[in-house]
Amino acid sequence: MKRIFALASLTLAVWSSASAGLITETFTAVATFGPYLGATGTGSFTYDSSVLTGSGSEWVRPTDGLTLSFTLFGQTFHETDDYDFDSGPVLGFLDGLPSFLDFTLREKGSSPVDFLDPNLERVNVGGFLIPEGQNWSGGFPVPQSPHGPYVIDMAINIDPAPEVGAPAAGLLLGLGLLALRRQRTRR
Repeated sequence: MKRIFALASLTLAVWSSASAGLITETFTAVATFGPYLGATGTGSFTYDSSVLTGSGSEWVRPTDGLTLSFTLFGQTFHETDDYDFDSGPVLGFLDGLPSFLDFTLREKGSSPVDFLDPNLERVNVGGFLIPEGQNWSGGFPVPQSPHGPYVIDMAINIDPAPEVGAPAAGLLLGLGLLALRRQRTRR
């Protein structure tokens, strides 16, 4: 009976410590330049703190249990949508506290996403995780709290407009050379 109780206690202790390691944080991403300047997206990430030592710089990826959800313009994306999934997205830590996130979505490439907005080509949610309300001087921020919500920069790239000038100029040059050749052969 004592063995069963000890085994049950040990199992409960292992289960409790494993489930207690999951931490979910929220963030807001703000576009800092381009045609979508000021646009915002919201998201959350969940990581298992038991994989961290809590000392120095550390990185967590989906292979370490990182999950992520991000909504932009009414469309929701997950860690599996990262252009470099399983290696990305990446969540960086400084002394056990979340401090950096890199999550990139691309319309083309090894893990393409289908953006609802036809102008979008790439979205990168990446940079330092600044605790909401904390002033940032532009240097490396040292997280003051293990809990968000956080604010992070976002870059949104659009498909470049097709260049009509260069093909048209090439066509005109080709037609001109063809006309010149015909004129020379008639002589």
